[in-house]
Amino acid sequence: MDTFDKVKIGFVGGVFVLACGYSLVKCGAQFSGNRDNFDTEKNFNDVMDENENSISISLIDKYSDYNGRTFQFRTQDGLIVLTDSMDSQLLRVDSFDELTSYAEVFANGNYDKIVSYDELQGISVDIDYDSFSKDYLDMNYNFDIVLLEGEDGIAIFDLSSWRDWDEDDKIQLSIKDGPVILRDMNEVKLLNTENASEDSVYNYALSLAGNEDRVFNHSDKVKVYTYATK
Repeated sequence: MDTFDKVKIGFVGGVFVLACGYSLVKCGAQFSGNRDNFDTEKNFNDVMDENENSISISLIDKYSDYNGRTFQFRTQDGLIVLTDSMDSQLLRVDSFDELTSYAEVFANGNYDKIVSYDELQGISVDIDYDSFSKDYLDMNYNFDIVLLEGEDGIAIFDLSSWRDWDEDDKIQLSIKDGPVILRDMNEVKLLNTENASEDSVYNYALSLAGNEDRVFNHSDKVKVYTYATK
């Protein structure tokens, strides 16, 4: 090997190290591992929320990043929800059957534990796989309903105002005609109902609670009914 060939090899090797950011481990992962270093998925069409009593699944048409562990999504019929990612997952699926099969894993095979918000609302469960659902610009900060999750179920309250902090996972809530409370964000869902369908709040709470006996409504805005009378 002559001197010129050695120089070429040295130059190419130097560029390789620079391109990898002086980290051959990271660079090797780009070529030999399954980490996706270039393409971040921005298309999600479903959200799944898991708790001890229910696996709630909802088809969505938009979502936005918020801060920390929280994100915001919009259901097919216009209900906007701000939630914590500790128990909630954004998913991209090809079919409703794929979604329910995935949910069954977390329900230990108990299909009765899986509650579809869309089926409660009587709207389509056809999956729109190709839609681009990441919303970079339109972030909602106005919420009029709050759901508080506890051991006994889901409580629904009208909300006057709220506040959070970037460095904390707690949220401060001013309940309309009620107290100001401080809760962990993973026990709270903030809802915007401005463009939501009728019964959306109750049915979303029901999907989280698992059954009607575990939904406690304290909101003047929310219509309460039972399956027998719907």
